[in-house]
Amino acid sequence: LDICNNQNKKQDSNPKKIVTMRCKYLALAALSSFLTTTPTLASPEFNVSFDPATNNCPDKEKVTSSSYVRIHFYGTIHPQSDSDRKNKHATSGFAYEFQANRPEILKGFTQGVLGLCKGATAAIIVPPDMGFGVVGAGRKIPPHATIVFVIDIIDVSNRPFPPLNVFAMLDKDNNSLISKKEYTKYFSQLGNLLPETKWKTEDVDGDGYLSWAEFTLPKGDAPPTPPSSGDEL
Repeated sequence: LDICNNQNKKQDSNPKKIVTMRCKYLALAALSSFLTTTPTLASPEFNVSFDPATNNCPDKEKVTSSSYVRIHFYGTIHPQSDSDRKNKHATSGFAYEFQANRPEILKGFTQGVLGLCKGATAAIIVPPDMGFGVVGAGRKIPPHATIVFVIDIIDVSNRPFPPLNVFAMLDKDNNSLISKKEYTKYFSQLGNLLPETKWKTEDVDGDGYLSWAEFTLPKGDAPPTPPSSGDEL
C-alpha cells in the first residue's frame, strides 16, 4: 500500500516528521474515502471498508478462508483509543503473507481479507479481541488497543507462494536496478526512513543504484532477465 510515497507539499526541517505527517494524513484520508458501509471511527468495533473500484473480480478469485494472501499493511492506533498514542503509527508490513484460516494470524487480518480481490485496497478496524489483546505489543501498541489497518492485497493464491522476491517487487521500471527512490518506498511502507548508512553500504560501486548482486533483501536465486528491447531482426 503506497500510503507514504506521494510527495508532501508542506516543507519541514525534520524529515522524520514529514514521513509521519504524510503517512498519518494519507491513512486517514484512505479511511474516509473507502467507507462503503456507514461504519464510524467512534465505534471501535470490527469493520472492513473498501474501495469498490479496486475490488471488482469474479467470486472465484476472491479471498476465501483457505486462500493464501500477500498484503502490504499500515496500522495506526484508533482515534478513539484511551491512549496517548491515538492516531500514531502502530505497526506495518511489506508483502506480509499468510493463509486466511491460520489461527496464529491476527483474527482481524484473517477475517478482514475475506471476499477481497487481488489489487483491492481496504481499511480494517481491528478491536483488541481480534488483534493484540489486553497486553498490546511493544511500546507502539498499548494494552486494549484498537488498530486501524489500511491494507493493499498484493496477491491471492490457492497454494503457498514461492519465496518472496523483494528485488522484483521494487524494480518497477524493470531495468534490473533498484534506484534510491524505489528503495525509499520500501522503507516508507514500513513507516521508516531509508537509513543513509544502509544505502551507502549497499551501493558498493557508488553509482546511485543497487544491482541484484548488491541488493541484500530477499531477491530470488538469480538476477532478473532484462526485458527484450524489441530491436532484434
